[in-house]
Amino acid sequence: TFTPAFTADPLLGPLQNNGGPTFTMALLPGSVAIAAGNSTISNASPVSGLDQRGINRTTSDIGAYSFGIQVTTTADTVNSTDGVTSLREAITLANTTPGNDGISFNLTGASTYTITLDSTLGALPTILDATTLINGAPRGNLTINGLGASSLIISANTADSTRDFSIFNPLVSQMPTSLIILQA
Repeated sequence: TFTPAFTADPLLGPLQNNGGPTFTMALLPGSVAIAAGNSTISNASPVSGLDQRGINRTTSDIGAYSFGIQVTTTADTVNSTDGVTSLREAITLANTTPGNDGISFNLTGASTYTITLDSTLGALPTILDATTLINGAPRGNLTINGLGASSLIISANTADSTRDFSIFNPLVSQMPTSLIILQA
């Protein structure tokens, strides 16, 4: 008899253009496919640590689409031993990894999340230009996929409101469906 590995919703997005040569189904936050693969297989040739879109596999996700670097906390921290990854840490990791990277938010529990930047840590790291060399190879492109305009707020925690801006993925029907609102 066949026993399925899981019977819950796998939390996959629709088959669509997520970048790369063919359509893929994005892994959504909380998907059982995130980090459920075998790194020996996903890091070996011909996969060589990349998903079908050419994005680095920072975790061994099952399927053609890698969830990418996961932001798993709303805290603005830098602590490599706390078991969570902040947005600040995710950008730093992307800046130190050659090749294309993706940052996605894997947050559960609330419907609206606010990341309040810690003023003692300074501004978020500047995202390096794609042509910057890291260990002799280009840094590559970085895609940050948000949770939606009404779901994720990044607050600079200052009274200066002139630094508000938005980041979105223009590959998704040219509409800001993956919007991140940054506010002062």
